[in-house]
Amino acid sequence: TGSAPSFNVLGDLVNANLYALKLSKDSLSVTGTFDLNFRGHNIDDFLGYAKILNAKVIHNNESLDFDSLTLTAALDSNNLKKLVLESNEFIVSAEGQYNILQLPQSFQAFLNHYYPSYINPPKKELSNQNFNVSIRTADFDKYARLIDSNFSGFNDALLTGSISTLNGNKFNFEINIPSAKYKRFSLEDAKITGKGDYDSLLLTGGIGKIYISDSTYFPNTNISIHSANDVSHVLISTRANATLNDALLDADVHTLPEGRSINFHPSSFVLSDKKWHLL
Repeated sequence: TGSAPSFNVLGDLVNANLYALKLSKDSLSVTGTFDLNFRGHNIDDFLGYAKILNAKVIHNNESLDFDSLTLTAALDSNNLKKLVLESNEFIVSAEGQYNILQLPQSFQAFLNHYYPSYINPPKKELSNQNFNVSIRTADFDKYARLIDSNFSGFNDALLTGSISTLNGNKFNFEINIPSAKYKRFSLEDAKITGKGDYDSLLLTGGIGKIYISDSTYFPNTNISIHSANDVSHVLISTRANATLNDALLDADVHTLPEGRSINFHPSSFVLSDKKWHLL
């Protein structure tokens, strides 16, 4: 309560061992110069900037240098806030009326309408959200490994979206990922869109290639998933570079407290030039 505290600090970060501080499950340390000039109790009322300059991150003995990492927040002429996190290889921005600390609970409220058997409603009343978000990467591969050592790629990716609990409880997003990998699985040229409200969620998109090994992949996969009240209608069309000529999967997936059930609509696949049907 009361006025927000203010900070104006310039200093050296000699060594922050995030593993020893139990802030990372991997060996992770950070050095650099920090420049702070902001006020606020938390990220939602943060105004000003916080910078780390000439920084070096050492993750599992792999060094990552970057000129700066800057978090800024300011109000525009309409008294709407813009929050920007920017480094050499990525930029993340949120603009509008947002409450980031409650954002997980806001998505929980949406997901509860799609999968009520799995997702409970939030336990408390939430603040309104009405903002746009954008995430753009450049040469992001090493940063992806910081998030999870099993990740790689995500270079030149773009995510844009918006969420509003003021005008009809809606959210939407578009994701464009040229390439990404998790463990032995990888994908290329993925374009996914999502549109949701308190009634249903629709995910559609296409993926140029999905690799399940170095030599086996599924080209030109198209996906459509419509979810509402524990029922998801799933439509997938794909093929494989070997043996599987074509496949069309059409099914309803029911989420239940004790698991899932699947009801197939007429589907088919062509295996070694022979067509098989699922009825």
